[in-house]
Amino acid sequence: MKNKVKKNHVSVAKFPHRVKALEELGVKWHSENDARFDVMFQRLLDYKKEHGTFRMPSLDLCKESGDPDLIQLHNWVFSQVGSFRYQLKTKKVSVVQRFLNVGFSFERWYATNGHVFERSIPKFDDFARRYVRNGGRMEKEDVEA
Repeated sequence: MKNKVKKNHVSVAKFPHRVKALEELGVKWHSENDARFDVMFQRLLDYKKEHGTFRMPSLDLCKESGDPDLIQLHNWVFSQVGSFRYQLKTKKVSVVQRFLNVGFSFERWYATNGHVFERSIPKFDDFARRYVRNGGRMEKEDVEA
């Protein structure tokens, strides 16, 4: 059973000494989204450790495997890549940096035939590096790409 107590919950917020006591016990105040991200990111790292790559099988192959955890991981990675590619301005620099720091490729996360990557497509990994380097600002060339 999960106990969820938020720092701004009435039973905590009205009593600052409770916040201090909980923090001294090691409580970290994270949002649910941050906690879910951390769990899924760790699952992605575990996947790479087990398979030697971040490349995921297609969603159809994930479904054929019957592994609900693999399907969930695929969908999460797909949503992260999609939000990076199409909603970059909403991505935290620290999130993009975490992916880059572990060697994740926003271009080649999906295991497929090489011909897909021979097309003239934007270099999303280069965008990601510039985005992080610029503190979350996009360069003119990236906006026009």
